[in-house]
Amino acid sequence: MVAGGPSARRLARYDQLGNSIVLRPSFSLQPMLHFALRASVIAHWRENVQDAVYLQPYTAIARTLGKTARRIGQAYELDATWR
Repeated sequence: MVAGGPSARRLARYDQLGNSIVLRPSFSLQPMLHFALRASVIAHWRENVQDAVYLQPYTAIARTLGKTARRIGQAYELDATWR
């Protein structure tokens, strides 16, 4: 996590940030017919380091103003589904 940046947990909720590149690789496992698990890593990078990161529509995340680090943060997610 970049010092002074938004929290990884908060960023994990946003897949549509402006001025960002989001990578979300995941691994799925279905050990039983009606039960599935998915583990994901959500990584955020700034596309243009001379600009802030934005929530839609065009609301700058204040803690990203004036920062020049490319890496914004990352979060981990584990989902379980029972069908």
